[in-house]
Amino acid sequence: MSNSTEPQRKPIKDRLGGEKSLPIRLVRESLWETDNPFIKLCRTYPGQIVIAVITYYLFKQVLGAWLMNVLISWALNSNIVPEKALLATVTYSDIIMLAAFLLFMKFAERRSFAAMGFISRKALRNILFGLLAGVCTFAVAVGLTVLISGGHFGWAGTMTPGFFVYAFLGIMVSASAEEVNGRSYIFLSVSRNFPEWLAALTSGLFFGAIHLTNSGWTVTSTINSALVGIIFCFTVLLVEDVWLACAAHTTWNFSQGFIFGLPVSGNDVGGSFFSTTITTENELLSGGTYGIESNIVTTCLFVIIIAVLIFLLKKKTAKRTTA
Repeated sequence: MSNSTEPQRKPIKDRLGGEKSLPIRLVRESLWETDNPFIKLCRTYPGQIVIAVITYYLFKQVLGAWLMNVLISWALNSNIVPEKALLATVTYSDIIMLAAFLLFMKFAERRSFAAMGFISRKALRNILFGLLAGVCTFAVAVGLTVLISGGHFGWAGTMTPGFFVYAFLGIMVSASAEEVNGRSYIFLSVSRNFPEWLAALTSGLFFGAIHLTNSGWTVTSTINSALVGIIFCFTVLLVEDVWLACAAHTTWNFSQGFIFGLPVSGNDVGGSFFSTTITTENELLSGGTYGIESNIVTTCLFVIIIAVLIFLLKKKTAKRTTA
């Protein structure tokens, strides 16, 4: 039996109108009227950013650093390849971070999974397209880099079937956790009450900032991380779910390290199908120790992709308006 003195929670009616994306409408509809000052603070623009920062660094950096020390020490004592232990560390800390964001959105914000961007309507199609888009986009980036900067591909043969599955699942968890952080929470939350371009810019800048702790980071790598964050936000608007972004993020990262044998955002991996050598000493073209994500070729590619996505979004909006 409910307490009669407890205020009734009523869905907040949409006062903004003109939704361009189903997930944003679902996020708005998940709100309820409240006089709780803490909940009101959490719904503000600064409050949303603070929650994202605290949750990310608490579960990813603090807990992740502790897990890294434990697992690397255990791996050295057990004759296990340190790179595999490092991947396990990233995976475990990302699972905890992923759970933290999902639980916060589910119970503190009372969102359904659809309101987190996980809409089942065209999930399988978007996942398959995202997987293909991620690997193809990176293949274009590394191909252009080798063509412009000089280099060559070779067969590495250090990828075993067991490690392939282990690495793909680990990368999938890590990429999905970052998408839930950057797109499900930050982008959709900010889009609830602010323009979508501001939400995309906020999500992109946050995505760039969290990569500042990676080994070998540069100004270009930070810009590129911000740009790809914006790209994933625009894909959420275009296909109206987060599935595609999770899938594309997964195969982009997997392709870097485990297919082409390049650093994944500054991190070396333990095995790959091919080896890629960039001969130029110009780090602006090669990406340096951070990898392809830190070169100017990738910057240009991302700018082109953003321009294409803006065109498609405007075309979609125009079609919806005339319908």
